[in-house]
Amino acid sequence: IAFDRSNYETVTDIGRLADLLSSARYHGRFAFRVKLNSFDPMQGELIGVALAITPGHAAYVPVAHRASDGLDLGGDTIKQISMREALDLLKPILEDEAVLKIVQNAKFDMVALARYGIALTTVDDPCLMSYALDAGRAEHLPEQLASRLLGYTCLTEKEVMGSGRSAVGLDRVDLARATEYAGEETDIGLRLWLILKPRLAAEAVTTVYETLERPLAPVLAEMQRAGVKVEKAALSSLS
Repeated sequence: IAFDRSNYETVTDIGRLADLLSSARYHGRFAFRVKLNSFDPMQGELIGVALAITPGHAAYVPVAHRASDGLDLGGDTIKQISMREALDLLKPILEDEAVLKIVQNAKFDMVALARYGIALTTVDDPCLMSYALDAGRAEHLPEQLASRLLGYTCLTEKEVMGSGRSAVGLDRVDLARATEYAGEETDIGLRLWLILKPRLAAEAVTTVYETLERPLAPVLAEMQRAGVKVEKAALSSLS
């Protein structure tokens, strides 16, 4: 399936989001990502979510985008689903253990969503799958995997948000461009999962992934949220 960013849709209607989530339930799995206005999941504010159910198609749901001049986009200025409405729809499926969520670098999303009262469960992370399969390689980031496994070059942050003094947050990027960027991310995640998931069994590393790599992600996410206390005396005795 060829990549065509024009197949990625911007969802600004609550009914359309409900339909997409119903389809995700029917399929039993979907690719998902949260988008924040910061690269810090402990502080960044949620501005949208992206999802993909079938390869080649994806959707971006903006909930807190703003105009580039700093004015809020809302009401008559732009139509976007309110954050509360979106989260109320998303929470049940994101916490449903019967539906698989495919999330790249899932720990980030777990930390971010926990701040909004959502416990992301039943997750497959293509990046962790890649690590379990090819631990000796250095490339396990989504854009690296896309290049190696799909022969595809992803949009970069610089291309979408600019650089230097002209850089803006994703929440100030034109919605069409933000949709291309976020939609591509979930489309890539789904395609990588379809390639890597069968390899786990074929290369006899399913146990490593299922019992070590995957269960560790939520533990690390909770550690990041709670912080870690260190007993100095015990630590010094180990050195």
